[in-house]
Amino acid sequence: MSEPIDYYSYRPLVVPERPVAVAGGPGAKVGKVARLMSILTGLPLFLLDRAVEHRFGKDLRRVVAEDGADVHATVEAELLARPLSQRTPPIIALGERTLLEPRVRTLVVDAATVVYVRAPGTDPDVHRVLSAIAKESVATAGRHERRVAQELLKRLDLDVELPE
Repeated sequence: MSEPIDYYSYRPLVVPERPVAVAGGPGAKVGKVARLMSILTGLPLFLLDRAVEHRFGKDLRRVVAEDGADVHATVEAELLARPLSQRTPPIIALGERTLLEPRVRTLVVDAATVVYVRAPGTDPDVHRVLSAIAKESVATAGRHERRVAQELLKRLDLDVELPE
C-alpha cells in the first residue's frame, strides 16, 4: 500500500529550475493551457490578467481605457515580482500583450522560461516578439488544450507519467 497523502506536506510532481511563463495571442487559450500544465505537474498557477483585474476591481479593457497602458504595465511588473521569485516556481499565464512592454518582457525573460502557444491569426507584432524570446513554441490549430499542455511539458522535460 502506498504512503497516504498528507495535505500539509504537499509537493509538486516536478519542480522546474525557473518559473514557466505561458504566452500567446488571442485564441491561444493561454489560461487553459497554463491551468492544465499546473494540474498535470502540481505546480502553483498564477494568472496575471486575473491578478490585474483583482488589483483594479475592473476588467482589463477598462483598466487600459481608464488608467492607461503605462499604468497597466507598471502594475503587471509589480504583480509579477512575487511569482517570479517564489521558492516553488509556478506556471504563469501572461496576457496577450504583456511581453510587448519592454520592461515587463525583460523582467519575465530574465527570471522565467517563456513558452509560446501559437494560435492561427496571431497579431504579427505579438508573433515576432514571442518567437524571438520563447524557449519552446507549440501550435494550437485544431488541438485540444490538454495535448498542447502535455507537449509543452514534454519539451521542457517536466512531463509526468500519468495513469490511463
